Amino acid sequence: MSKQPVCSESLDMMPDRAAAALLATPTGARQMLWAIVAFVFVAIIWAALAEIDEVAVGTGKVIPSQHLQVIQNLEGGIVAEIFITEGQAVTAGEPLLRLDDTQFRANFREKNQAYDNNRVVIARLKDEIASAAVIADGSLGTSAATPLTDQHLSELATELPELVAREKVVLAGRLNGMVSALEVLDEQYAQSESDLLALEGKLESLKLSYQLSQQEVALMRPLVEEGVVSQIEFLQKLREENNLKGDMDAARLAIPKAQKAMNESLEKRQELASKFRSESLRELSKTEAELRQLQESRVGLQDKVVRTLVRSPVNGTIQTLNINTVGGVVQPGMNLVEIVPMDGRLLVEARIKPEDIAFIRNGLDAMVKFTAYDFAIYGGLAGKVVHVSPDTMVDEEGISYYLVRVETEQSYLGQEQQPLPIITGMMTSVDIMTGKKSVLDYLMKPITRARENALRER
Repeated sequence: MSKQPVCSESLDMMPDRAAAALLATPTGARQMLWAIVAFVFVAIIWAALAEIDEVAVGTGKVIPSQHLQVIQNLEGGIVAEIFITEGQAVTAGEPLLRLDDTQFRANFREKNQAYDNNRVVIARLKDEIASAAVIADGSLGTSAATPLTDQHLSELATELPELVAREKVVLAGRLNGMVSALEVLDEQYAQSESDLLALEGKLESLKLSYQLSQQEVALMRPLVEEGVVSQIEFLQKLREENNLKGDMDAARLAIPKAQKAMNESLEKRQELASKFRSESLRELSKTEAELRQLQESRVGLQDKVVRTLVRSPVNGTIQTLNINTVGGVVQPGMNLVEIVPMDGRLLVEARIKPEDIAFIRNGLDAMVKFTAYDFAIYGGLAGKVVHVSPDTMVDEEGISYYLVRVETEQSYLGQEQQPLPIITGMMTSVDIMTGKKSVLDYLMKPITRARENALRER
């Protein structure tokens, strides 16, 4: 192997022995030496810069993310159908069992019919009040020609045609009765008005006749004194004058009576309309109050009907089914089903050694590995620390540990289309990422520990 000349400047900078050794070393060996030095240098830089996770490892198991769900029924009843078995997985809202709802549905239909009936009665009363106001406010003698108002009933005609048709008949009957009574009063008013006009005309005629009679008496008086007119004829004229005065006074007295009769007819008309309206308003208020009570009853009965189909409130697994017989009697408030909840998350409870707890806190990332599934094949579930016990606990063997809970981001391994189920109680290994450390720190850790412990033994 040919030797390469060594730069004189490099030799000048080296110690004499190193320069002599270098001059005596073959060129290939020197290149290998430089390569090793460069590799070691790069490895040290990489070890100082590259970081790996610091992990606290604990063992644990899957626990329910919620408390055990105990399903009950408020009213109880007779079991009609059972849809589940123990150990079956269920989803939120899935039917578990059904109770016989015959009685509840019958009560609900009854209340519903009463509710619809009251709705139509209220509509009729509103139309009745509106129509009565129009009729009562109309001119005298126009009551029979006033059309009925049925706007509110017409709004319900499509939904409740039979009830609306019935109430329209009631509306027409009541308004026709009111119209008939008003017509009688209108006729009385018209008669009183006619009597008043006749009396006023008669009074004017009597006044004129009385004035003429007075003039005749005045003219006859001197003639009687002269003997031209007989005393008997004069007395007849005086009697006629007196009769006219009496008739005139009677007419004057009859006019206020006729006016009073007219006013009484008007007052009776207004009183009739007011009474009709008051009765309708009172009945409307009463019916609306009943409607509100029926609405509350309907809601309660409808809720009872809905509750006869017992549904799961959560995703989970049936742990206990206390009812196994179709036709069996369920007591009110009886425990029917117990469900272990399993929502979209898993909760893993892990035991951590006291020496590893210092850097564990809520929010740290974690990797959950399941002993039932090979981690190398199926992987694990990412999660976060959600709880760290404030103090140590002691197991049956007297070993102290901290209890840490980790919540995962999903509740299954594998693909969503073909998930690998994870159930409560599965054993796990939990790696909690407590920080990062360079490779160089890991390599130097034994040396640092040895240096700290050196020269301390007795």
